[in-house]
Amino acid sequence: MVKAMAHELNREWCRPIAGQRFVVGGEEYVLGGALGDGAVGLVRKATRSSDSARRAVKFLAPDPKYINEEVFGDVAGRFKREGERGAKLKHPHLMTIYAYCENEDGELFESRD
Repeated sequence: MVKAMAHELNREWCRPIAGQRFVVGGEEYVLGGALGDGAVGLVRKATRSSDSARRAVKFLAPDPKYINEEVFGDVAGRFKREGERGAKLKHPHLMTIYAYCENEDGELFESRD
């Protein structure tokens, strides 16, 4: 019996590694350690290189233990809307979303190891 290839969004393909450098909105960041993992993604620490500002980065990486792979496309759409719309919201009782960006094939990272 041949095991089916995991969906391209499957968590097993998402491997953020502390120390990786990446660029978002023209700003360079260095990825830090884990803050947490949920059913839809992984959250990691990040530090902006220019001034050491700390941020959290959320990676879309659905966990097939909790979400059926057949709906990963829908999950990706909701994740994108959350990022794009959330970046426009400013309120003292909401977490600030500084940017949402696509990271097709890891192109935002200095090294894709």
